[in-house]
Amino acid sequence: MTGAAVAGVGLRIWVRAGMAALAVALAGVVQAATLSPADVGGAYSDSYASPTQIGTGYDTILGTATNGQSIALELTGLPAGAQTLTFTFTAAPGVTPQGVANGWAYYGAGGSLLYSTGSAFTGPWSGASVGGFGIANTTADTMTNVLTLTLDSTFSGALYLGLNMTYGNTPIAYSIGVPSNAAVTAITPPPAPVPLPPGALMLASVLGGLWLIRRRRSAA
Repeated sequence: MTGAAVAGVGLRIWVRAGMAALAVALAGVVQAATLSPADVGGAYSDSYASPTQIGTGYDTILGTATNGQSIALELTGLPAGAQTLTFTFTAAPGVTPQGVANGWAYYGAGGSLLYSTGSAFTGPWSGASVGGFGIANTTADTMTNVLTLTLDSTFSGALYLGLNMTYGNTPIAYSIGVPSNAAVTAITPPPAPVPLPPGALMLASVLGGLWLIRRRRSAA
């Protein structure tokens, strides 16, 4: 192998290693966590004037609510741009389908979900509607209700959420999926290999040539 060829191989190895390290650094590691009322002192805020603030790092928000209760949340760390949140409402633990409504054995709960992207709520019903939600234990199909909120590319800043329970004789559990709120931690890449200086590459080429000449003479 000539000195030029050796230099070319060394350069390619160095470039590939550098690009790989850069890709790892740019990708980072996504760190996601689940938030529950226990993490914020036992309950989320019911005041729209001072909602519970949730920063970056939580991609799932869990909780329960009962008839007459309001819950106010403010997501402060969402990235700008288009993204989708998913709200899943389910029956309280221990509630099973009854087949049909059956007097005291019938369970149901529900309410309305609101949001605001421009400013904080001024009251329980001041935001835009995501939709109504409700569960009942009449059949298995009615024990889960899913709503989605899609923010468009113009979104930036805080997102305010309001959950208002308006009826029910049992608690309702909810899960808010916010994949865009997961934290991304940058990785410090390992140092890239240092390419050999041209003088060292030339020396290696000369030594290789001398070895080849000596081998041919010995064979002769």
